[in-house]
Amino acid sequence: MRKKPMTKTRDELKAAVAERIEQHKETFIRLVKDILHDPETGFREFSTSRRVQRRLEEFGIAHQAGIALTGIKGVLKGAAPGPTVALFGELDGGRVPGHLHANPKTGAAHACGHNAQIGMALGACVGLQAPGVLEALSGNVALCILPAEELIEVEHRMALKDEGKLEFFSGKQEFIRLGALDDVDMVMMAHVRGSAEGAFLLGGSSNCHVAKQVEFYGRQAHAAGNPHQGINALSAASVAQHAMHAIRETFKDGDITRIHWIVTRGGDELNAIPPQVNMEVRVRGRTPEIVAEWDRKVNRCLRAGALAVGGKVRIRTFPGYLPLINNPDLLSLFRSNAERFVAPGETVTYPSDYVRGGSEDLGDVSYIKPCIHPYTRGAVGWNHSDDFDIVDYDQAVVTPAKVFAMTVIDLLADGAAGAREVLGRFQPKMTKEQYLAFQRAQAMDRVFDEASGE
Repeated sequence: MRKKPMTKTRDELKAAVAERIEQHKETFIRLVKDILHDPETGFREFSTSRRVQRRLEEFGIAHQAGIALTGIKGVLKGAAPGPTVALFGELDGGRVPGHLHANPKTGAAHACGHNAQIGMALGACVGLQAPGVLEALSGNVALCILPAEELIEVEHRMALKDEGKLEFFSGKQEFIRLGALDDVDMVMMAHVRGSAEGAFLLGGSSNCHVAKQVEFYGRQAHAAGNPHQGINALSAASVAQHAMHAIRETFKDGDITRIHWIVTRGGDELNAIPPQVNMEVRVRGRTPEIVAEWDRKVNRCLRAGALAVGGKVRIRTFPGYLPLINNPDLLSLFRSNAERFVAPGETVTYPSDYVRGGSEDLGDVSYIKPCIHPYTRGAVGWNHSDDFDIVDYDQAVVTPAKVFAMTVIDLLADGAAGAREVLGRFQPKMTKEQYLAFQRAQAMDRVFDEASGE
């Protein structure tokens, strides 16, 4: 008579995943560093994607690649059917040309620690491959490595949209649209930060936003010979910027309103009055309603700039990100595991009404599925700045990998009782179909000038 295999306790399963992660941690850290030195911006992360795929092949993790151009989705299957828990990482860097590890040709840099996220997620999955662990789980683990969290380089993304290669401008939005998350029940991911407030920061929310591509049109003329025959598009943009500055004093306390912009085309030669000037604009606030209100006011400022000089302006608005909703049940499980690795008081939980000024496209997923997005210490400097740098890879990569793997065990062990409890309490704000309809309704493409009367 065959002996029934001995069942491991949760603590034994957690010890096994932690040990396996320690055994392989140099592999994850090396991958994170390799990505650091070869940064790529959103929807261009082909080299980064190939690096990740090679590691998945090395660890025998079945996966699909090329989702939303560069995204990857792997899967680990438990012994019995059950919910699917996804671990997310992000492929892209930003554009920070002054960063220590910036690409000298493109200005791309990992100044926000997305490379560490990949190490966390992969590390957690490799840990879950420890003998006897997957056999004790009911459900699956999805490893999703997604493109383009930073909503930048709008002109490049508009071109991809025109070519039919994407509809939305972020990786998670595209994963939702393409159905890559249809079989996912809940999501966990983390960011690395530079502040020393605590080893882990949990909870709170993030701003939502919309993105805008703005093109001012005038008339070219010689700037010295016949300036009276020109219409200066740069002057139109300057008036619009001053108008946006002027309305900042009417921001309401507590709305976390932010308006910011860059000029991506400011003229072609000094001797010619600029006939076209392009800007990227971002409008943020703590709720979609606040963003909609300020987006209308920003459009008014942009139109005023064109009207003032007799030019015209084309305003294109693209769906941005929704506010992040951290699921309290997932947070509780994550915290209980995080506290295994830090001193008392080093895991800080923000109140649910705390809102960060920045934005994160996991917010879109959190409107549909339970999600958490904690922060881990491990870097110096501010995110998106020249001086951001990961200095403690154990805290930035290895420890979060262990915490995520242990949280997966709490969710999927014992017949996935933990995950079923989370899902039983969760009330989505939108269905996938409602989400897609909402975001598509944010889009606008209009031209305003004096002759149109608008």
